[in-house]
Amino acid sequence: MASNLNVTELDFDQIKDNLKNFMKSQSQFNDYDFEGSGLNVLMDILAYNTHYNAMLAHFSLNEAFLDSAQIRGNVVSRAGLLGYIPRSILAPRATVQLIVDVTGYQGTLPSTLVIERGTKFNSVVDGVSYTFSALQSQTAVLLDNGTTKTFKFDSVPIGQGIFRYLSYRVDNNIENQKFQLSNSNADTSSLRVRIQENQDSNSYDSYTQFTTLQDVNSTSRVYHLQENSSGFYQTYFGDGIIGKKPTNDNIVTLDY
Repeated sequence: MASNLNVTELDFDQIKDNLKNFMKSQSQFNDYDFEGSGLNVLMDILAYNTHYNAMLAHFSLNEAFLDSAQIRGNVVSRAGLLGYIPRSILAPRATVQLIVDVTGYQGTLPSTLVIERGTKFNSVVDGVSYTFSALQSQTAVLLDNGTTKTFKFDSVPIGQGIFRYLSYRVDNNIENQKFQLSNSNADTSSLRVRIQENQDSNSYDSYTQFTTLQDVNSTSRVYHLQENSSGFYQTYFGDGIIGKKPTNDNIVTLDY
């Protein structure tokens, strides 16, 4: 008989046997039938609770280490400690030449034509429609050879999909405020981060993604990118020591 409770077992049956042996060693239960009495049900409950807690501790410990973690949110959290950012979905891309023929246009033509970032183009392949968007703004000048008038864009980078635009107001009363991209399938390689002084301002300050501490100071316009536990990417900014800290009521604009 066991005078002390053995706590080294993890399997349900062995935990229950340990509990029974411990109870049988107590003088108060010398004449009890642990197999057929109500105590058998209590032993089941105690063994189940112990087994449940042991399994919970086992799984929790596994998720605390990168090598054994299986839940993506935990893997991302562990990898973040190493400075690793999971790569997002990458939209199919191409570089195309675009010629806009305005020979038959009636009216005054501008000397230049601009394709803005986010301009959409549609294509049909084998009966399937695809939408692409310009990844950056580009300007072409009017070409007039006497018979035709065209605007020629030689190298226009495009990516499949459409642009999303988000605006957030900075509130430094919120500790560690973060600004989330609203789509789980966002292509972060196309992300552009800009900040306005306020909602009435027409000027933007562009920020670049933080990659190294080298040459980063309190005025550096950098943003940090990470994946959160819900699988969405989010950005945040410096603290005024490492990277410039936005002020209250600044407007953060994200497009991707």
